[in-house]
This record gives sequence, structure tokens and C-alpha cells, in this order.
Amino acid sequence: MRDNERRLAWIESLIGARPNLVPRSNVVTVSSDHGPLALPFAFIEEIVPGSSLRPFAFLPAWFCGTVARGVDLYPVLNLGGAPQARTSIALVSHDERACGFRFSGAPQVVDLDTVGAVTNLAEGEIPLPFPLSASKRFEGPAGPTLLLDVPATLRALCEA
Repeated sequence: MRDNERRLAWIESLIGARPNLVPRSNVVTVSSDHGPLALPFAFIEEIVPGSSLRPFAFLPAWFCGTVARGVDLYPVLNLGGAPQARTSIALVSHDERACGFRFSGAPQVVDLDTVGAVTNLAEGEIPLPFPLSASKRFEGPAGPTLLLDVPATLRALCEA
């Protein structure tokens, strides 16, 4: 699925949202051990079942395993969430860098154009564990939600 709009519509249909083929600033909100987090649609390549996760020797402590997609191997970060809920993995990429975010529970699609104020965070305002980085905050369906800064997170992983 190389066409971005078709891919986003497919992700929406996968998680039960109504497909919307107009320009938008959608995010997928997920529960985590650090409160609700949002992943921007623009960076999501695919959402796969949690059963795709495989242990991998010699990964740094912040990774929980890997997911193989074709010839690519995605290291996966565990966001946590409800342990009894179904797990999924959002595979993301930016500038030749890629990783996955493992989360529990049902994700929700939120259009940032329809929420109230989306505020920028000052650097270090909301401490998240390494390598996670948040850039903005908004009022989501589960309360105050942090928007993950995917490029900054991937950059931190590569520099570690």
C-alpha cells in the first residue's frame, strides 16, 4: 500500500474508525504506562498484532523485541498499558529510521483539527522515559494526551 491516503484509510478501517479520504491531521491514541499517548498518522506504516513480536538477543533494555516485515527488522518499544488487553504494534518510520511501539487495548483515531487547544510543550516539561519524546499536548478522549515526537524519538534511539 504505497498510496498514503489508502494506507491511512486501511488503518482506520482496521481499528473501526470511519475512513475519511480528505486531508487531515489524525493521530492514533493509545493507553500507556505514562498516560494516553498519540502517534501521528503520517509516521505509521502499519499496525500489526502483538503476536508478531519476537524476542531478540542483545537488544538494549528499552526494547522489548523485534518485528520482521519482509527484509526489514523493526526494534519495538513497549508503551505498556492494560496487561490483560489485546496488544498491537504500530510500526513507524521517518528518514530511513524505523521502530515499533507496542501498546495494549483498543486505539482510537482523533482528528487534531476537531479537538480543543493543541499546546506545544516546553523541552523537558513532561518527562517521559528514554527514548520517548513528546512535542504537544491536547485533550483526547481519555483525558490529557501527549503527542509523541516520532522523529525525536527515532533520532534518540539511533544516537544511543
